[in-house]
Amino acid sequence: MNEQVDLKNITPLLRLFSAPEIPGRDAMCLALQMVQDTYRMDFSGWSEAGWQDITLQVDDTVKGEGDLLDAGSREKLEKELQEMRSRVNANRPSELIRGTMKQRREARTCKAVILAREMPGESPGYLVCISFMGTTHRAYDWISNLRMFNEGGMHQGFAQLLRQFQSLEEEITFPGVAKALQVERVTLRDILISMQAEDSPFRLMLTGHSQGGAIAQLYAYSLLEHRYVQKSLVRGICFASPTVADRSLVANPSDVPLFHVLNGDDLVPHMGLEVHLGKLLLYPPDRALRETCYRWSRGAEGMQRRVYARYITEKMTGTPQDLLVGLALLRLIRDIPEEEFRAFYRGAMKPLSHMPSSVHALLSGGAESILRRAESKAQEAYLSVTGQEMDMGKVQEIEAECLSVMRLCTPQGLIQAMSELGLAPHRATDWQGGEMGAYEYIVRFGTDRLVPAAWTLSPHPHMVRIRTQAPERQEEEAGV
Repeated sequence: MNEQVDLKNITPLLRLFSAPEIPGRDAMCLALQMVQDTYRMDFSGWSEAGWQDITLQVDDTVKGEGDLLDAGSREKLEKELQEMRSRVNANRPSELIRGTMKQRREARTCKAVILAREMPGESPGYLVCISFMGTTHRAYDWISNLRMFNEGGMHQGFAQLLRQFQSLEEEITFPGVAKALQVERVTLRDILISMQAEDSPFRLMLTGHSQGGAIAQLYAYSLLEHRYVQKSLVRGICFASPTVADRSLVANPSDVPLFHVLNGDDLVPHMGLEVHLGKLLLYPPDRALRETCYRWSRGAEGMQRRVYARYITEKMTGTPQDLLVGLALLRLIRDIPEEEFRAFYRGAMKPLSHMPSSVHALLSGGAESILRRAESKAQEAYLSVTGQEMDMGKVQEIEAECLSVMRLCTPQGLIQAMSELGLAPHRATDWQGGEMGAYEYIVRFGTDRLVPAAWTLSPHPHMVRIRTQAPERQEEEAGV
């Protein structure tokens, strides 16, 4: 974030445990800073501010301060950590192929940073934070996102990432905490067992952006529902989270003690399964946000393309509708002439332009086969989510509307407009440089405009505001 965040002051995070209706701005700033540094995998500032036992988890590898003795030196550990950071942006053909093959049955691309901070007070107590990373530049990170099947009431891809993280809990250690408590070893699993008691010395704070927010939801649900962790000891603030559960998983989804900050322009919170787990805080987008944060093409032509594209994106109000629109677009793309398809492909793959040309050649050469498989998967996912077969009459209607839009702005123009509408509103911070991220803007300048929202599932899933005025927020301490 551009704003200086006081990493030493954990009071705003601890206030979350007094159950405020909406968290304070400073707590949101700390959570978003954690999100940004998780993408960077750089927590040096947090270490300098007194946080300890910082652990990085990428795929099936866990490294942190607990490995210092095994590494032999801090220099060697730093080298190992740098190798982990490089995995997050793997783009060599061999890495992409190997990584994709590993995800064929079960996604194992969860990435997180775990750290702890001693809480003020006479008795030793610790705030443990877990920040789950969202989807990165690695193409195969998307596999879990696209597994939009209902698995026991949960989004299948996100549930797989949840299981992966849970399997690593014993490897995540807290040597500083163990020393202070005068015990030989403390693992994340030990801490969670301790949190089954109300008088546990631990508090757990979860955060994440996008896919990271999805894992945080399922992790919180699992801890409370299946592992008997006390609800009063768990809190979280997530950003741009997709939906993760169906309507039957919990009686009241908002009972899960998380807050989700959502940009009203962002399409991702309308994707996933059916509902979020936690309370929704919706930011009604305005001109100031869009002009400050959105990297949109300027001029009348770009504006007109986005107007046309909105005829499509406005239909994407929930996962069933997303799948109908997705199938219509896939059918349409498959039937466009080859030259137009190649132009369309170049526009669609612009966010993955960093990938080697050999990978692009492989993808574009097998495009028809990939598209047909995607069409089949979209229909299977729709059946899994809704319990009903897709209404192909509706798909044909949407396809006809999409064709009309495509004729007005060309296939390449349509994909550019849809990319602009989809990517800019979803960005968390400026961690990649350029314009301020939409969620950073909301946290810095728009917390007073956040309004509670909820999902309604009739006649089809869509998000609605609960009230027009934001309730009072907890007061921040003077000087914070």
